[in-house]
Amino acid sequence: MNNTQPIFQEHLIAEGKFTFAWLNECGRRLEFNPPLEVEWSAYNDSRNDLNMLMVYVDYDFGLTDKFSPYSSMFHGWHYNGTTNDTPLDEVVKSFIQYDLMHAFFHCSDDPNYTHLHWALYGNLKDQTTIIDPDDNYC
Repeated sequence: MNNTQPIFQEHLIAEGKFTFAWLNECGRRLEFNPPLEVEWSAYNDSRNDLNMLMVYVDYDFGLTDKFSPYSSMFHGWHYNGTTNDTPLDEVVKSFIQYDLMHAFFHCSDDPNYTHLHWALYGNLKDQTTIIDPDDNYC
């Protein structure tokens, strides 16, 4: 991980890397050329409370983001059917996929369209082919 320096590094519980050549959802497709590389690492505090787990994500173009997946799921977010029983790498991949699809297929005036989505769209638009059979993205 290049950009991430969490305070509680001694509690690294998992890490991984995803390579996205494409994403597909409900007939909508994003194709990345070159493929998008995303590294992630998950840290927990000493209490081992899932709600305290923090995931740091480094995109290959220099953006770093963080999120607390189990806290989000506790508050109702269950993209791709994720639950507390879903393996952590699948949970992380679902969060990343959601944000990428949201960045390209949701209107920027959507209240859930955040600085992260602006950054993803702005940094990836020139290397991404957008395929939407309904042509209804913003």
